Amino acid sequence: EHPPQEQKAAQDEPVLPPDLFENRTFNIASLVMAVTFMGLMGASVFFPLFFQLVMGTSPAESGVMTVAMMVGLVASSMFNGRVLSRSGKYKMVQVAGLAVAVLAFAVLAWAMATSRGYWIIEPAIFFLGTGLGLVMPNMTIAVQNALPLARRGVGTAMLAFFRSLGGLLGVTASGAILAHQLHRHGVEAVSALGAHAAQETVDVYRHAIASVFGAGAVLLLLGLVFLLFLPELPLEGHPATLNDDQ
Repeated sequence: EHPPQEQKAAQDEPVLPPDLFENRTFNIASLVMAVTFMGLMGASVFFPLFFQLVMGTSPAESGVMTVAMMVGLVASSMFNGRVLSRSGKYKMVQVAGLAVAVLAFAVLAWAMATSRGYWIIEPAIFFLGTGLGLVMPNMTIAVQNALPLARRGVGTAMLAFFRSLGGLLGVTASGAILAHQLHRHGVEAVSALGAHAAQETVDVYRHAIASVFGAGAVLLLLGLVFLLFLPELPLEGHPATLNDDQ
């Protein structure tokens, strides 16, 4: 048994305060981030495999191909900061950003399944990063703004935890989807051992990875639906809020 002073400390200041989950903004934000990163990380981990195995690029080139997502993310984050500082509104920017990410994911799934080239895939990757750059910073701001000062630290940490948890589950689930697709269609292609066996194998991987991106698009769409229920509270200390109070 723990000494009385440790029991009292744990009751007064628990590691994870239960009242955190009484906040609607925190609950919805955690759900959106978990579902979004479940789809994002679960699919994007297969970018190198797709570029190298299906499109025939080198490992170095496949790394360069994904830079477009980071460029879009950084650019939209800078734009997001300007919009937020002027309007004090965070929800509509998030909705627009996640909608763009959903569309980009759907285009990627379609482009992979139908053998489209870089001229479609690269812009889609860029807009995927652009959409996410409008969601992630604003979600942190929304949670911090909705929680009292004493709960902002643990609230931000838990938001990052749910984001990481969603990504972990997404990678696991997408690996299972890929393995199922390869087992379902790949055995026949590989066992053919004919002149077209190599191309058939590439096609199996192409469609398997496209199915993973399709599942990711569905998860991001689910996150967008959850995001619609996120409350938009006045930003603490923003000039628009101060004017309303006066």
